[in-house]
Amino acid sequence: MKLNLGCGSSSIEGFINLDKDDYGQEGQIIRNILRGLPFNDNTFDEIYAAHFMEHIPSGEDLYFVLSEIWRVCKNGAKVRIITPHSSCQLAYFPDHLSFWNEEVLYAIVDDPFQRQKGHKYNFKILNWERVLYELRATLEVMKMRYFTCDDVTKKEFWKIEQLKEKYPNFKVTCFVMGKDAGDYLKKDWVEVGCHGWEHSYPPECERENQKEYIVKGLEALRSYLPEKFGFRPPGFQLLASSYPILQELGFHYIAHQNRVQSFNGIFKQGEVINSHIYDKEFKVGDGDFSFISSGFNKHNHSYKV
Repeated sequence: MKLNLGCGSSSIEGFINLDKDDYGQEGQIIRNILRGLPFNDNTFDEIYAAHFMEHIPSGEDLYFVLSEIWRVCKNGAKVRIITPHSSCQLAYFPDHLSFWNEEVLYAIVDDPFQRQKGHKYNFKILNWERVLYELRATLEVMKMRYFTCDDVTKKEFWKIEQLKEKYPNFKVTCFVMGKDAGDYLKKDWVEVGCHGWEHSYPPECERENQKEYIVKGLEALRSYLPEKFGFRPPGFQLLASSYPILQELGFHYIAHQNRVQSFNGIFKQGEVINSHIYDKEFKVGDGDFSFISSGFNKHNHSYKV
């Protein structure tokens, strides 16, 4: 389904057309978005908003509208936005209540405080361009779900392969100890993270020479790691001194049991479903999964005058 948000007098065939004012168009839904969108979660594959967003006041109202757009969209939905570019006089008409340019887009997708303020949305900028007086952008809705598995070994890897057979779109981030590295990990639906070198007591990251163990595990796994690789500490034990060591070694994040702590770049948090290779049953649930590395923003933009 597709939604034309703030349609005005320009309904689009094949879209649900919505505006707060009645333009007398057949099938138009009359609704002020500041009262919330009258649709269920995960309804739309695409939203089109042409010369609409600039009429939403900056601040809490804009946070609310972005959260509503995210709520009614499916994961991967495209949100196409057209607004006046803030460098042009048109942007400052008296009825325009927010001002838009490429930096505003980046501020929206990279805002680390919106969840603290009680708002919930994740977008990725697919592209933007300036065409004459307009900013035109396409955002992708990111409703991220990450499936992670600890202590993965070649001997027990068949359990993960069974999940792939059951769920064709399954992806997993496997946290592997350096001693268990191997070519069995080379699959396009498997992402590898570092889980130290081995389980021992006391845990590696509670030892004075913890860096030696982290480096040993990292080097054994190096050829299997993605560009943005992470660390899950053995036994989930870390010291304050562990953080600068991990950053120095180039790790992008620490994967805790149910959340990801980013070092380098803005990370889009989502639902983290953690498991252990020796679990009797994996609780996967419905829906697709993403690699943790795909939760980092990638900017792509261009100018057209």
